[in-house]
Amino acid sequence: MDRKALPLIVVLFATMLLQNIKAGAQYATAAAYPFYASNQPFNYLSGGTVIPSSSFFPSYDDGYVSNIPIGFPFTFCGTTYTTVTAETNGFMQFGNSTVYYYYPPYSSSYIGYAGPLVMCGWGDQNGNLSSGSGTVTYATTGAAPNRVFTLEFKNWAGTYSSGGSPASISYQYKLYEQGPIELTFKREGSGTPGFPSNATIGIGHTSTDYQTLSNTSASPVSSSTTFNLTGIQNTLPATNQSYMWGVIPCQDTPKYDAKGPQHVCPGRPFTVNAEGASLISGLSFQWQYSHNGTTWSNYTGTGYNTSTIKDSITQKTWYRFTVTCANSGITYTSKPWEVDISAFYYCYCLSNATSTVTSG
Repeated sequence: MDRKALPLIVVLFATMLLQNIKAGAQYATAAAYPFYASNQPFNYLSGGTVIPSSSFFPSYDDGYVSNIPIGFPFTFCGTTYTTVTAETNGFMQFGNSTVYYYYPPYSSSYIGYAGPLVMCGWGDQNGNLSSGSGTVTYATTGAAPNRVFTLEFKNWAGTYSSGGSPASISYQYKLYEQGPIELTFKREGSGTPGFPSNATIGIGHTSTDYQTLSNTSASPVSSSTTFNLTGIQNTLPATNQSYMWGVIPCQDTPKYDAKGPQHVCPGRPFTVNAEGASLISGLSFQWQYSHNGTTWSNYTGTGYNTSTIKDSITQKTWYRFTVTCANSGITYTSKPWEVDISAFYYCYCLSNATSTVTSG
């Protein structure tokens, strides 16, 4: 082979590799999106574009506003969009639509009418409260390729709550330029009466391709086979609750903390993890351990190069990890996490089949 051709081949291979990496961040179907539930700070939008209630056709109740710019091309299930449609009934559609009356979604067939979409409590809602406090705002923040589009419904409530009752919830739809979709929530006032009893939370592509949540807890199941009509009228998502489909590629300093049990029984298995790292892709790990908190050795057990390790100990042990972001090349070492041995009376009656018992 001509040596002069080698640089060109290397360039072509690198280009193909980068394209494959980029394509790997996209998902051809809604069912393929990985799902993560976590606790993230809810921050109201500041300085965004406010959509007046008069812009919703035909009204703030059962109305919509189309042609809202995302601010960057966003790909959902293989199709790229530059605009979304805001719906008062708890869902956001991709592209420009004129659908505004489809509530509640008694089955997945309704996605065929209104999709593709993201559901932040799809059901009979409105912001037409007697206090006039309901607002809708959107903004695009950040710099390419890490921009984020946010559509916020602030001080919202179910239709059955609109006759002078206070707002119960605020929520945000977030589209990340790298591909993930996130829903975040904040309870308002007493947090009740809330959404309609059969509101649905999830993402939908077609009537047969979707994910919906089993409940509004901190760890719901996101199902692509059961269209959940989640009964959330009196169980709204907690403040700072986040539901995310997709994974955000790391870009700068990957700062995460090690977390696990503080006390364990000797010889019993337990896990320590890099808290929050599961939401980010492009990270590499090397875990270390210490028996005095100062002298460190590389951990070589289960999960040593992942975000979660599994270990068992007979003496006090500290754990930490070094994590590297592939995109930025920046490395970060976590603070040590101390795991001590529990007092004997927590452990003496355990059998070999019994899982780890901790004392706090």
